[in-house]
Amino acid sequence: MKKIISLLILILGTITCMASTDNASIECFYRLTYLSDTVNQVKKEATMVLRVGKTKSLFYSEAAFERDSLLRKQYSSMAEIKAINDSIKNKYGRINASYYVLKDFHTKKLEFIDKVIQTYEYTESLPQIKWTLVNQKKKIGAYECQKATCSYAGRNYEAWFTTDIPLSDGPWKFNGLPGLILEVYDTQHHYEFTFLGIQNCSGNIYIPIDDYVKTTKNDYLHIKQRSIDDPKAFLAGLATTLGIKGNGDKLPQKRIFYATMERLR
Repeated sequence: MKKIISLLILILGTITCMASTDNASIECFYRLTYLSDTVNQVKKEATMVLRVGKTKSLFYSEAAFERDSLLRKQYSSMAEIKAINDSIKNKYGRINASYYVLKDFHTKKLEFIDKVIQTYEYTESLPQIKWTLVNQKKKIGAYECQKATCSYAGRNYEAWFTTDIPLSDGPWKFNGLPGLILEVYDTQHHYEFTFLGIQNCSGNIYIPIDDYVKTTKNDYLHIKQRSIDDPKAFLAGLATTLGIKGNGDKLPQKRIFYATMERLR
């Protein structure tokens, strides 16, 4: 109880003094687990972070954020870029998620950035998710949570939120419940976000990427799905578009079978 009260005081106090800044008050850590091969039941994991401020929040991969922040600084050689990538790999292993979700609750807009060989960016209206509250509760860590369900972007989800942390936000694009979402997963368990912990934060809310290709959500989803369905053909097509010559025999064969989290319409 003392922990919850202290956290509430922190949130309310920090929000009051942050009215004109993009600084965060807290950051919540999640483990993303997703099936990268639904045929052979192969799973991948990534540590994700939700950084929450007064009117904005940012959801990102811990490893990708550190890498992109370092690469954003001035560098003078490919050797320095390689050194950064190697240091991140040694620290975190393979980066299994590289996207950013920036929610702006004031403008009701969402910015999404992801790297699929090239880096793509699109904006959309903040999703208005229709939640159904369920009279079912459980504890996650020190927090009393209630269940809610929804259908969004081609999948059915179950979420657990806590009013102990009165922030209407959650991992990925999820929002709109009367408390922070600590756990959410689709009913097929292809994509799962589980709570790891929460802590104070005074960092800025920003995406550490300046160079990207602007696109639409629909085009991005098609690009992403093509890269999953047939990596060899996708990379060959991209190389042709960019005028890059290479040995097609070295391109990867199809080896993974899964759909993007938001299903194509």
